[in-house]
Amino acid sequence: MAVVGIVVGLVIVWAGLVELVGWARARNRLVRVPGVVVGQADVGGRSAAVQSRAARFRFTTRDGRVVEAVSQLSSFPGPRPGTPVSVTYDPKNPQGTAEIGKVRSIKVVLSPLLIVGGLVLAAAAAMNLH
Repeated sequence: MAVVGIVVGLVIVWAGLVELVGWARARNRLVRVPGVVVGQADVGGRSAAVQSRAARFRFTTRDGRVVEAVSQLSSFPGPRPGTPVSVTYDPKNPQGTAEIGKVRSIKVVLSPLLIVGGLVLAAAAAMNLH
């Protein structure tokens, strides 16, 4: 059972590292522009009565293209249409990389916590091997 704990801990570390490295690589390319929440996207929930919703937002790239995207963060009851947001995106792929600025910040904070948590789990499991 200790081996499973080590493997799970290392997978968590890997996920945190991938997220952190991806953010660091993109950091210099990302552009920040104003956007607005235009709706909600249903992304699942605990039951049909409690539906988690992500922001569907729209922004205009610096070269004038209007792009609509869905945030990776969801909540209940979800964001209100008309709410102004700050959007970051990679000019090489605005549709695929657009995200609300606060969400990117949350991921940057959570990634190191994932890494530390995974290391603690792996270390605790390794100590149970003996």
